[in-house]
Amino acid sequence: MTDRIGCGGLRHDVEGAVHEAARLAVAVAGCGPSYRMIRVATGVFMDSHTIGMRLVIAAMMMSGCSDGPGGATTDGGATTDGGATTDAPAAHPSSVVSVFQLQGTSYTAADASFGSQPTSSTALGTVGACTAVDTTLSSTPGLSAGAVTVKTDLATATLVPSGDPPMYATASLPRPPFSPGATVSASATGSSDVPAFTLHASAPSAIEGYVAPSAISRSAGYTATWTAGNGQDFVLTIRVSQGDGTEDVMQCDVPDTGSYAVPASALGYLGTGSGSTTATMELSRSGIATDSASGVALLVTTALSAQVPFVP
Repeated sequence: MTDRIGCGGLRHDVEGAVHEAARLAVAVAGCGPSYRMIRVATGVFMDSHTIGMRLVIAAMMMSGCSDGPGGATTDGGATTDGGATTDAPAAHPSSVVSVFQLQGTSYTAADASFGSQPTSSTALGTVGACTAVDTTLSSTPGLSAGAVTVKTDLATATLVPSGDPPMYATASLPRPPFSPGATVSASATGSSDVPAFTLHASAPSAIEGYVAPSAISRSAGYTATWTAGNGQDFVLTIRVSQGDGTEDVMQCDVPDTGSYAVPASALGYLGTGSGSTTATMELSRSGIATDSASGVALLVTTALSAQVPFVP
C-alpha cells in the first residue's frame, strides 16, 4: 500500500469522527481478493472516544501491495487511464476529497486531505474481504493542492488550505448534500505539492434495510444485512478502542449485494479476546473517481454508524 495518508481538519464531535471512517481512498491493484479492499483515513490529535477512524489501513503499506492506476479518467489532468506519465509532482495516491452524509443525523460535510503519514499502524491480518490493523490516532502534517472546489446538484463549497504545514477545514453542506445518482465534482488549482485536478463521481443512494445487532460475538462471527444497492464501493467497518490513542480496525470491502458474513477468524484480530467492550459498527456506500496524474480520489459517501457490545 502507499506510504501516504491524508490529514483533514480537526473535529471534536462523534458525527465528524464517523465521517473519517468513510474517507476511503484509492483502489489497490493486485492485493488480495478485493481490489478495493485496502483503505486509508486520517487522524490528528483527537480524543480517542470521538476520533472515529481517521487512520485505517495504512499498515498495509508493509504488505507488499502495489498502488493501482485508479481506474478513472481525469477531465483536466495530464493523464487518463493507461496514458503516459507527465512531469507533474509525485502522486499521492491516498489523498482524498470527500463529500459525506451521516444518515440519521444532520451531519453533512465536504473536506480534503493530501499526503500525510500515520505515526503508527501495524497490520494484524486479512481474512477474505476483511483486513485488520492496529493504528495510532495521529498523523504527520499534510500537503496543499491549492483551493479545492466541490460541487453537487444541491451545494457548492470551496476548501482553502491554511497554516504551515497546510490543513483544510471542513465545510458544512446542506442536508441532503446530493441527490442519489447526481454528478458530484471536485477540482483543485494545484500547487508544487499536488498538481491540479478535476474529478467527477456519481452520488450513492442511502443505505436502507440495516438493523444494528444487539451484540457482535468475536467467536461466532457477524452477518450484516442491508437492502442491496448499486454502490461503486461498499465497506463494512468494525472498530474497537484499545486505549492510549490506539484502535483495532477491521475493514471489509464487499459487493453491494445486501449481505456479508464477517468470519469469526477475522473478528479474532480485534481486541484482546476476553471480556466485553464496545465496538463501532459502520456501513458506507460510495461513488469514487481517481485522478491518475495527482493520485487524488474523490469520494462521495453515505454512511450509517452504531455502537454495539463486542463480546467473546
